[in-house]
Amino acid sequence: MEKERLSTLLVLLFITFSSSFTKISSKPIRVPLIHRDSPLSPHHEPNLSLYDRNRARFARSIARHAQASSTAADGGGFVLTPPLTPEMGEYFTRFWVGTPPVLVTTVFDTGSSLIWFQCQPCKHCFDQTNPIFDTSASETWSPVDCGSSTCDLFASKNTCDGANHCNFRQGFLDGSYTSGVVSMDRFVWDTHDGHDNISDIGLVFLCGNDNDNKVGVKSELAGGTGLARGPLSLTSQLLVKTFSYCLGFRGDQEEEGSPSFLQFGDDIPMKGNSTPMYRAQGRETQYTVSVDSITFGGDQIFDTQFQITGPWRRPGGGGGGPVIDSGTEMTIIDTRAFNFIYDAVRGAVKTGLKEVDDPMRQSELCYEATTDDFETVPNLRFHFRGGAELVLGPMKMFVPVRDDIVCLALLRSYSGLSIIGNVAQQNYMVGFDLDRELIYFEPNMC
Repeated sequence: MEKERLSTLLVLLFITFSSSFTKISSKPIRVPLIHRDSPLSPHHEPNLSLYDRNRARFARSIARHAQASSTAADGGGFVLTPPLTPEMGEYFTRFWVGTPPVLVTTVFDTGSSLIWFQCQPCKHCFDQTNPIFDTSASETWSPVDCGSSTCDLFASKNTCDGANHCNFRQGFLDGSYTSGVVSMDRFVWDTHDGHDNISDIGLVFLCGNDNDNKVGVKSELAGGTGLARGPLSLTSQLLVKTFSYCLGFRGDQEEEGSPSFLQFGDDIPMKGNSTPMYRAQGRETQYTVSVDSITFGGDQIFDTQFQITGPWRRPGGGGGGPVIDSGTEMTIIDTRAFNFIYDAVRGAVKTGLKEVDDPMRQSELCYEATTDDFETVPNLRFHFRGGAELVLGPMKMFVPVRDDIVCLALLRSYSGLSIIGNVAQQNYMVGFDLDRELIYFEPNMC
């Protein structure tokens, strides 16, 4: 009943607010995604070494997991993208908002259910290279009224101002916050090919006028674009039945690597094998899946059906399974499953390599070696319920953190929350059938 009510609300919003705009194209919209280490990225730091980047990837993944574990524990899911800091964001997307249009760059985030970015008039705004979106300068901007069904979606996080506008305030684990006005305006995306496939449509978003977020370095990054299953995510508002993304493999590259893109629409072909998505308790808007087993080099090392009942099982079997997340780089695994993987990988590394401590104390398994020393390590496979699988070769399992030290790029979770990170998803077309509640994995060079 609640799902039907929200669907009806979104249809009404779509019809009412989109009447003056061009509706979404009948064919899929395809837009580029920019990795944070790409020269095109707002966070690109050309002076960082590969080792600096890899150590930063560990740190961002650990911070993201801590934020997600805390939010899930209090029943909030990933309601809003965590605060904008130098550690935030893995892939970015750009679009134009308002009339006349203003370029906005945000984090692409399947773990968030909202679109938000900072706006003028601004009480507190972090440094931004592009002009901050000014609501008073947009002919098509309008605030959402208090008492409206849209405002009600924010539950205890909304308040009313003197003009009867719906305001919001979102706090974060580190004590920072974002607050502002729930708003509507026109959004325009350029497409992947830059030609005739353009989307121009009205959407609800959070306009952050008071942002206690310390980005640290000035960049064009302005906020986040969520694609989770909440009613105000990008995909929910567009009423699309399917979306997919392909993240190009980066490996040891310091530069762009293979291209990455997002596409959404009603006719996107879903390829590969599928697995059901579940609504785990406390993470109802997340893309949670169930892992039936894990194999290493063809040998089964972990069977969730019989060995445990816990975070790798679907809801009803306990815990709810790992989350498929674009915003976490490394894969983070429940401690019981991690123990089996750790033992299997450690036993497969060729003899003669010296085990050493991670100088940053982030990875549990490191060697005095180069990545070439791990070419013969077997593949690690996650077998999802329904037949889909995800394969991690040695280049996804090990990363160099110093000239002479290579570490396991899988992390242990003590909180019970497991995450399949974006490195594991690279060189896969990951498809989401929202009507049938299925996720597809197809090997793809993007």
